[in-house]
Amino acid sequence: MPLPFIIATGAIGLLGIGGHLSAKETNEKAEMIVERAKNVYHDARLSLETAKYNAEESLTALGYAKKNVLEGSIKQFVQAFERIKDDVRLRDSTGMNEVSHFAIDEQGITELRKMSDIYSSMVSSGAAGMATGALIGLAANGTLSLVGTGLSIAGNFLAVGELTGAAAIAGTSLSMGMSLTPLSAFVAPVVLFTAISASSKADENLEKANAKLAEIESAVEKMKVSETMCNAIAERADMFRELLVELDEIFSDFAKRLDCITEKKMCEVQGGKIRSGDLTEEELNVARAAKALAGAVKAVIDVPMLSKEGKLTIESQTTYDEVRADYNKKLESGIIQKKPKSSTIFCTGCGKKIARNAKFCNYCGKKNTY
Repeated sequence: MPLPFIIATGAIGLLGIGGHLSAKETNEKAEMIVERAKNVYHDARLSLETAKYNAEESLTALGYAKKNVLEGSIKQFVQAFERIKDDVRLRDSTGMNEVSHFAIDEQGITELRKMSDIYSSMVSSGAAGMATGALIGLAANGTLSLVGTGLSIAGNFLAVGELTGAAAIAGTSLSMGMSLTPLSAFVAPVVLFTAISASSKADENLEKANAKLAEIESAVEKMKVSETMCNAIAERADMFRELLVELDEIFSDFAKRLDCITEKKMCEVQGGKIRSGDLTEEELNVARAAKALAGAVKAVIDVPMLSKEGKLTIESQTTYDEVRADYNKKLESGIIQKKPKSSTIFCTGCGKKIARNAKFCNYCGKKNTY
């Protein structure tokens, strides 16, 4: 065989080997890009799921705080206040109007009574074991604004003394909370990963890998936005829970005092309602302070924190700022005094009372977040 032909054949063979190695390297590069895309996606997804879990935990804790206040101090306040005939002397108070923007009216007290009755009947009848969805709905959407017609109908049942019917309707309405709470919208975009095809050209595989990486980067940006929103929701829920617990530590004391005062006075007046003239000035001030605090507590419980689109409402931040300012003015004016923190708190996982300094709940095992 002539020498030039042998040399030419060898050169073509070497070129084929070089071309094969180049395709292999390109495919390996494509595989590395896809693997990198998978890791970036899974890390972002895990981070989002953690943020969403924390948001749900914070909303559930706020829901339990609202539930406990409605069943406890609110119920006691309403019971005590409805023994008193509301008149001008009870409404007027030197300095009170200047430091309170949340004085509750008769309609507000009626709404509170309906809500506390519904919750009490739900607990006693087991009609709505306060599922997580209902608690999240209560926290995110407020109370009356959340269930709307459902509570109105439940209120009609209560008007005729049918607590079981009221509980069933309200429980159904509250269980809609999860669907009305757009946390379910905060999910990782679905991305399908496919293996590098040996039958495809190396350049095509590399092009597909780069396209997949670009798709993942876009999905990660969306997940970061959702994660930021979840973190903001958790932060605001924690703010409202802390404010509500702080308010209730003082409000519950006034509710108890008012309950004792009115229960004693009812024995003295022998039927009918207590008039302001039956109360001393000190007792009237207890009633006025309890009424003003009840309005602030109701504002915190009622305000919707999230819109249907899953965004934090301006109304919730405004309400928080106003209630906090109102509360601080009451402290500064001496109308109320800040109480030492209670030795017990309600577990944010199951709602049962536990020691404040407990690391974990001895009922459900949840970590104490207070």
